[in-house]
Amino acid sequence: MPVTVRGDIEVMIHKITAYRKLLSVTGLRSGRVGEQCEAIVRFPRLFEKYPFPILINSSLLKLADVFRVG
Repeated sequence: MPVTVRGDIEVMIHKITAYRKLLSVTGLRSGRVGEQCEAIVRFPRLFEKYPFPILINSSLLKLADVFRVG
């Protein structure tokens, strides 16, 4: 399977963008229930746009921590 540098760079840029989007999800730790709900609703769109297993795993761990802490 041939490896192209340009293709690898594009994939890395796409992954970095996905991680930035994950980090930009705000409102999970808010005291307001509405903001928390809005933040949770953003996750499925993030998964659809960036279907990287590591991103989905990190997101689910982040959500689980929010539900654990309350």
